[in-house]
Amino acid sequence: MVFIQPVPISGGAGRHLNSENSIFLRQPLDVRRWLPQFSDAATRQPENSMTVVFDLDYTLLDTGRFKDRLCEALEVTPDQFRAHSDKLFGSARRHYDLMEHIRFLAGGDPARAEAISARCEAMVQSRMNGFLFESALACVRSFRDAGWQVHLMTLGSPAFQQWKVSGLTDLEPLFHHKIFVGTRKVEYLQRYVDSGEETLFVNDNARESLEIMETLPSLRLVLVNGGYCRNVEHSLPVFNLDQINPSLFAECGW
Repeated sequence: MVFIQPVPISGGAGRHLNSENSIFLRQPLDVRRWLPQFSDAATRQPENSMTVVFDLDYTLLDTGRFKDRLCEALEVTPDQFRAHSDKLFGSARRHYDLMEHIRFLAGGDPARAEAISARCEAMVQSRMNGFLFESALACVRSFRDAGWQVHLMTLGSPAFQQWKVSGLTDLEPLFHHKIFVGTRKVEYLQRYVDSGEETLFVNDNARESLEIMETLPSLRLVLVNGGYCRNVEHSLPVFNLDQINPSLFAECGW
């Protein structure tokens, strides 16, 4: 695993969901569907191409603020949201499923379920861009403008994650490919390593990053200052999002 050393830090740092999709997309996805360059050797990127893969939650998206607004749309408090999530998904260690939560809140009343769903949809379609971290668009755009392949890889209920991304109308067009992962990210990142592409993964989760480092030592990884960058003791360098751009890696010999 190759880590880039941080530069000195100055200053402070519309799609409707449906239960059928939620059930179907909960199954593991075939990465070839989302990354056609892996379909065969003839369609892979040129040998000198570079790919950056961004995590979404707490890396580019202020997921804490998004959850606060989602609670408002669901008409629950944050404590109630956590209690419901533990009850519905915690014991089975499943990813959060919004439609299942809405059905729980509606108590079998279709009209109430539709009203809750409509509020959530309106919130996502009108406000999601505002939940991006301030430097997110500039960071992602800098790699695309420099000729990198720019991919998104996000973990969770794929239907829920796709729905969130559908509201990110400023960010979503910047990605060449989007991967919605229902299982561990390392299983999908293995495809990049196997392809021989020069790949950089930008992630906020320190525990997950250490697992990826151990499993895929040749993958380059940058830990960003986000929600889970201190969820385990480590000595990894941590970057602010506005520090991450192609010139940083050019200085390191890329």
